[in-house]
Amino acid sequence: MKLPSWRRITKSDYPDLPEWFEEIADSLNRHLELITEALQTGLTIEENLRAEVRQLAVANGVWTPVEFQVLRRNAKDAILTASSYHGERDFDWRMSETRMLTGEIRIVWAVPPPANPTVRVVFLG
Repeated sequence: MKLPSWRRITKSDYPDLPEWFEEIADSLNRHLELITEALQTGLTIEENLRAEVRQLAVANGVWTPVEFQVLRRNAKDAILTASSYHGERDFDWRMSETRMLTGEIRIVWAVPPPANPTVRVVFLG
């Protein structure tokens, strides 16, 4: 989805409002500029979301252990995803009493895997 362009809010747009409105409009404009720039240039998971990212060395078809610290009390709606592979993936996860999400990931490449395959696993939750 392409973001529509936005026009800065100015006092001249609302001439009947009090003088202090201009200060609020300036603050809002600065914030909207930052948000628009971030959305247009790409947000990073690590800097902008409550997430953990792991880069794992994996072998084709072999279960690889991975662990994440659970930051929220309710991780039922957490998203777990893996990228940088071509094929199928399986996850097997367990929540420990110490609020660690432990488990394994298995990647089965649909094409010959690279020499030293790695995957990026992201846990949002």
